Amino acid sequence: MPSPIRNSVSEIARLLWSGNPNSRESGYRIVLLFLCLSVAWPVSTTNAQWPGFRGGLLRDATSSEEVGLLQNWPDGGPPLVWKQDRLGDAAGTLAVVDGVIYTAGSIERRAYLHAWRLSDGEQSWRTEIAGANTVTPTPMVDSGKIYIQLKGRVHCHDAEDGKPLWSAEVMKLVDGDKTWKDRTHYGSWHGSPIVADGKVFVVTGHPEGPVIALDQNSGKKLWQCKGQREAVNRGWSSPIFVRRGSTKLVIAQTAWHVLGIDADDGTVYWEQQILGPGKNYDVGNALCNIPVYVDGRLFCATGYGPVVWTTFDLAADGTSLKKVWNNPAIHPFQESIVCIDGMLVGTGDVTWEDFDANPDLLVNGKPLRDWPDQKQPPPPDRRHDERKKRTFHFYDREAGGRERTGLVCQDLKTGKVLGVRYGFPRIGFSGLMMAVADGRIYGAWSDICDEVWLIEPTPSMQVRGSFQIPEPDERPADQPLIAIAHGRYSAPVVADGKLLLRVRDQLFAYDIRAPKK
Repeated sequence: MPSPIRNSVSEIARLLWSGNPNSRESGYRIVLLFLCLSVAWPVSTTNAQWPGFRGGLLRDATSSEEVGLLQNWPDGGPPLVWKQDRLGDAAGTLAVVDGVIYTAGSIERRAYLHAWRLSDGEQSWRTEIAGANTVTPTPMVDSGKIYIQLKGRVHCHDAEDGKPLWSAEVMKLVDGDKTWKDRTHYGSWHGSPIVADGKVFVVTGHPEGPVIALDQNSGKKLWQCKGQREAVNRGWSSPIFVRRGSTKLVIAQTAWHVLGIDADDGTVYWEQQILGPGKNYDVGNALCNIPVYVDGRLFCATGYGPVVWTTFDLAADGTSLKKVWNNPAIHPFQESIVCIDGMLVGTGDVTWEDFDANPDLLVNGKPLRDWPDQKQPPPPDRRHDERKKRTFHFYDREAGGRERTGLVCQDLKTGKVLGVRYGFPRIGFSGLMMAVADGRIYGAWSDICDEVWLIEPTPSMQVRGSFQIPEPDERPADQPLIAIAHGRYSAPVVADGKLLLRVRDQLFAYDIRAPKK
């Protein structure tokens, strides 16, 4: 509602409220007051707000609005409410705002942006995005507009009808040369820009501007920051937006470094290397992970060996940081880490040193002494990777022997491993992509595994239910899928009591609300 109308209604409400509160007319005044307030401040019919990649500006994959959800799933999982296809092939996930799902996909080698109703899965509109044929980033919705980056061009569309509003060629804006190519191993653009404070922030990795800011309404370049030479290689990472004290920060990872940038003018407050020495900076790294920020603590990682998992404390004003701890038990890959109740949870493994540091460390909910088959290996050969030699390998005869992949729980303050749960499949490069809502973790793999888990976020990490995603429908021969390196599945989204799962060109909506008592 325009502010003049809202102000007028507020004045009427003030007049209605004035007078003797003990008079008989006061009851009528109260009724009229609530009617005025309901006009001035309409209540949304849904609390579903998941505006972009991994949710909001912190991109922590956490929904703080979802309550009253199932804490345990029945056999076979929650009921399927609806499903849709024709989304097109993509590894990007979903944005959900005001009861509308926004996503993108490639159909017959053309990229399209879609809007679907959350309530019943019906499509509202579809529009083509010019100049792209594959889709991996996720759109972001802000102030009635949709923003997505494909192949180095940022596009802005109207959220109401999908109409294109503007587009900007990133590299041409940085230095006028649109032929510059990124230096990742795979030579692709997969990061999702973030929109905040009237700006669109994009990680470019360009030597003259590793991160740039565009005007949200016009696409005009507002600033570009400077970084060290080693920071210019662009990975697949997406930036986050953090308010620390009075400072508004864009925190972005390139292939080798993490930068803290003033959102107003592009000043680089700090820059830290997050990958070990001995790497070829001219090649770059396909870095999928994003910075994780929780209560003044910043976690930055790479998932390619050697794993580097560096933890920093961010100063009260956000302009400096210092290292705190490093324990790479979690091997983050494709945004596969969440933080809940002071614990970090992500795919990884533990070493025997982790047991030495915490004798109470739980393996599948039980202390190590309750697993008599587990034997410590001999000391590591110093000529090889010590962590790999000292990695704990779990054997459970009842589960058919060694379970290769674990879900690790670490303490947020110290990095101490609190627990690990084995029993998840090990598939290629994939990790358990997660979302958090109402005290539960929702996990699905990014590769060919078709199972989804509900996990209780404690050191035991008890599985509270799972189900199989239906196989994709048969597809006509003239509608081939484009192979995507990320695999079949996109990160799960929880919105308005529904668990949303995208399997390439299909979208499934499950009802995860607890029955009303």
